[in-house]
Amino acid sequence: MQIKDDDASYILHGGVVVISQGCAKLQYLALYVCDITNVALVMVGQGCLHLTNCHIVLRKKVKNFTKFPLDDGVKSLLMSYVNLTQFCLYLQQGALIDQGLAHIGKYGHNLKWLLLSTTWESDVGLTSLAYGCQQLECMEVQDCPFGEASFVTVAVAISSLKYLWVQGHHQVNET
Repeated sequence: MQIKDDDASYILHGGVVVISQGCAKLQYLALYVCDITNVALVMVGQGCLHLTNCHIVLRKKVKNFTKFPLDDGVKSLLMSYVNLTQFCLYLQQGALIDQGLAHIGKYGHNLKWLLLSTTWESDVGLTSLAYGCQQLECMEVQDCPFGEASFVTVAVAISSLKYLWVQGHHQVNET
């Protein structure tokens, strides 16, 4: 099931909850949302246990940052989706921080393909992810200003990695 917005409307938190309660046999879910919470992600994790492919795209810049980070929701999703092999997160800065990336490393055991866009806090999160996702074959990173050393860690730590694509790399110098 792929759920997209049109130019006039977006799926909100309530729509995500309804999908999670009524679509228990889903294997593929692409959510293009303008509003998402940890609670909604937990509900999807509890209701759609057969997912193998999950895409979450946050379409608008959310001004209410009290809902972020989404680390706990991502953790719940990954703990529930034991068959998940593809995971895509197009978010915005602050929506997923180091702890969320560490959750992907810890609970994303079966991931073979991972796309991260605008998800970062520091290199620590990407390094934690790298040491956990040992079956990862393809990783795409867009607009995440991780340092070059963390990408080297990914390439060295994940022996199964066949493809690493980085777009919009603009490393932030931390002092």
